[in-house]
Amino acid sequence: MTSDRDIKPFAASRGPKVTSVGAIVGMALASGLLLGGLGAGATLAAVGTPERSDYVIQPAQQTVQTDIMDPHDVLTPEEEERMLRDASRIAAPDVVQGLHYVVFARNHENVNDTVEEYLRDQHPELIGKDKFADGQVFIGVGLNPRRTFVFSGEDVAKALDLRKDDRHLSRSIDAIKPGARDGNIPAGLFAGASTAIDAERAADARFESAKKSRVGGAVGLGVGGLALGTVAAGTVGGVRRSKQKKAMRAREDWDYVSQTYTDVAQRLQSIDIRAHSLQSGLVDERMREDWEGLRDDFLAIDRSVGSFMSIPADAPDEQFRSRAEKIAEARLMCERVETAEANLEKLYRVENADVDARRYELYELGKDLAQAGYVASDIDSGAARHAKELEDAAVALSNQPDHPQFMERYLEILDRSALLSEHLQGQLQKRNEADERPERTHIYDKDFFAGSGYNGYVPFYVVSSWDSDAVAARDSNSGSSGGGVNSSFSSGFSGSGGSSSF
Repeated sequence: MTSDRDIKPFAASRGPKVTSVGAIVGMALASGLLLGGLGAGATLAAVGTPERSDYVIQPAQQTVQTDIMDPHDVLTPEEEERMLRDASRIAAPDVVQGLHYVVFARNHENVNDTVEEYLRDQHPELIGKDKFADGQVFIGVGLNPRRTFVFSGEDVAKALDLRKDDRHLSRSIDAIKPGARDGNIPAGLFAGASTAIDAERAADARFESAKKSRVGGAVGLGVGGLALGTVAAGTVGGVRRSKQKKAMRAREDWDYVSQTYTDVAQRLQSIDIRAHSLQSGLVDERMREDWEGLRDDFLAIDRSVGSFMSIPADAPDEQFRSRAEKIAEARLMCERVETAEANLEKLYRVENADVDARRYELYELGKDLAQAGYVASDIDSGAARHAKELEDAAVALSNQPDHPQFMERYLEILDRSALLSEHLQGQLQKRNEADERPERTHIYDKDFFAGSGYNGYVPFYVVSSWDSDAVAARDSNSGSSGGGVNSSFSSGFSGSGGSSSF
């Protein structure tokens, strides 16, 4: 876990680069001596170390359209309302056009067939002859027999690694299981959806998969003997594509920084003044230190920004590739400062009795406390009742945004919410066996709302994601995830995704 102010710099060097594509192909095809350890080493050198910046997936600017398919009325109206409301927290990429939660009380042994039959009968626009409709994602549970599943259109499956045998698919299916096992279907489905389509988590999964594939592929080639020569030519083609992708991403980042950096730098002093002018209890010393760390990190990139901003827009790819990490770091800093500025403005407006701002931030707090109810319902009924009381208190206060004691009441709700969060983290940690508790939110987080971090308050959407990740990791390590992923359909349908028992 990083410290509160720890923003890691991008690596300046990522290992050996390919200098001659022709030479690599020629040597690989001409000699059987590139075998064993030498073959593996050569392949690692050719492929290079995967870089996190190559796997960024940009979230959409609008909330994904979400609906619930519950043909047997398993869910209550209140549960459905909360599920739809909480889906707005998932930052999915543009490729995801529709999110569909699906719950069956009864289903075939192969729940995949039930999904296909149901969609063909009830929603034919969402399924084609051989594939699911583009842009669509289906996250669901079958209760008899017990199955969890994730399916998607081919464009989504390709973009987010949700195809047969993709590790991200199995992780997404497994993320549903803790909630489903405990009878908390809404929490399970939310965990599965956020794992499957959240842009940041999908990017992390692709990056980790790329690192493992690089090492595994090298070992396989080292053992593969003379086959290495033939495979190396294909490897070089992959290197070319990787280089092109890296250059394209660097150009996009460069364009963003060129339009944004100077403006952000000019506003930095006024943002700093705003950060230190806030007086309410919503802002503590830790939050100010959080901002100061970000401010200092932004100032530290000035020299490197100057070095690459002189690159002409039509410069060769190599000039952008060679500075890709520094350009990506500059973009990250610009985005974080702009987000922090917006979050500081939220705090300022709440502190200064802006009625609309107060109502909205209490609405966000209420949504988070609803998530607490999901988290608590299967482990501590008393905590679940307390979460509902706090949610009701937030709603009541939102109807009195100009009350003279508004801030005192707001901070009291946050104090109690922080204690509840701490309690639930302890209960969940006993079950998920995580080594560490979830991180507190930062002033530059996109999901920040007024009250995040107050008195140690870790929002429940963070706690829920931490728990589902920890349980999936525990089950994966112990081999208890309920078996492999089944991607087959009796009809011969070949849509992407799969299911597993729980």
